[in-house]
Amino acid sequence: ELLARGFAAYQVRIVGKEGAPIAQSLAISGGSIAALTPVWGENLSVLQKRGDDPAPKLEYHLPGSIKAPVFAGQRIGVGEAIYGGKVLASATLIAPAAVPLKPSLMQRLRAAL
Repeated sequence: ELLARGFAAYQVRIVGKEGAPIAQSLAISGGSIAALTPVWGENLSVLQKRGDDPAPKLEYHLPGSIKAPVFAGQRIGVGEAIYGGKVLASATLIAPAAVPLKPSLMQRLRAAL
């Protein structure tokens, strides 16, 4: 009966779905594109009391920028679920695709010929 009460009172809530983009972008220096939007590398889930409407606040810990090349699946930061000033859970943030180095002037001239 005690377990049944616990399951009835609490739920697991996914606040960051694996592969879904986050609400922040990251600058890339020297890359073929200027910025990318990281995605969740795994599900970010929290145990929450049923009936608690507000979702936890999400915080992202990313560097100011990263240097190219960036590889698909490369770990580039951490996302945290925060509720009541406490970190409930954290998950990795990854690059959704590879970002190669920006071609040099010589490479662009050769490609144009």
